[in-house]
Amino acid sequence: MPSIPMILILGGCATPGEKTAIGAGAGPAVGAGVGALAGGWEGAAIGAVVGEVAGGAIGNYLDSRLRRAAPRPAASSPTSTCRSDPR
Repeated sequence: MPSIPMILILGGCATPGEKTAIGAGAGPAVGAGVGALAGGWEGAAIGAVVGEVAGGAIGNYLDSRLRRAAPRPAASSPTSTCRSDPR
């Protein structure tokens, strides 16, 4: 299991979007609840892990859609801002 600390270190470098953070926060709670109903404590632990991954992935997808849908500023061109010489 030496890869788990590396994942935690690398995962801390990224700044999640708002939906990603909500999904990663709510996913474990929902997953643990469903897992507990299905398989007790062991099911709750597995459900929390699966819920966190799924919630974070869905939130990241929603954040990426918001970034793509956001209007982008128009590129400025020198001809659009130049005025003719008044001399």
